[in-house]
Amino acid sequence: MPQPDSKLTPPIAKLLAWCFDHPTRRRKHAFAGGLSITVYIDLADRRHVMLARKGDVGPSPQEAKTVLAHWPEPVPAGIEWTPAKVKRFAILVAIWKVPAQAEQLPLDGRQALG
Repeated sequence: MPQPDSKLTPPIAKLLAWCFDHPTRRRKHAFAGGLSITVYIDLADRRHVMLARKGDVGPSPQEAKTVLAHWPEPVPAGIEWTPAKVKRFAILVAIWKVPAQAEQLPLDGRQALG
């Protein structure tokens, strides 16, 4: 879950909220320092996340790790980022599906109804 008092989590949460309302459409947020994040959610409920910076030096692995640490929903372990160059931008791209929530069994040992 996200870090407390995160400055990254609120804008990422807004991106996600917009993407939930507009499946398959991309939404971008630019951070100070030249880093931008583009997010969309596909019809299979996978998150497509692109970190980008103008120029030849793209986002670092540490920046990608920081974005995931501040992501406002559960993130699966072992997400791999793929570097690429797109026109004037150096990017990192990752795609993942949110892990299914574990079902909580009753604590008294009885089977759940329904």
